[in-house]
Amino acid sequence: MKLTGFGLSRLKPSNRQIRAVDLGSGDGRVVLAAVRSHPVVGFGFELNRWLVLYSKLEAWRTGLRTRATFKTGDIWKVGYSRLSSGSITPFDR
Repeated sequence: MKLTGFGLSRLKPSNRQIRAVDLGSGDGRVVLAAVRSHPVVGFGFELNRWLVLYSKLEAWRTGLRTRATFKTGDIWKVGYSRLSSGSITPFDR
């Protein structure tokens, strides 16, 4: 997966840790692609507990579990002030 349009390529190197979040992360593929291709720490928030479990297992399987974190949570209750980049994954019911 090629990440374009997420603003990650425009981030300038710095001494502080770059954090990116995907709200509605689903199976975690955007977060995992971000940490795989950019020097960021990724966070995924998803309401579906099974998808969060799958994302955690995939991060562990690919060796990215120290840089990719997934949580079950409501996107309206997440603190955004410490994040460097973010995305919202739309879905169709």
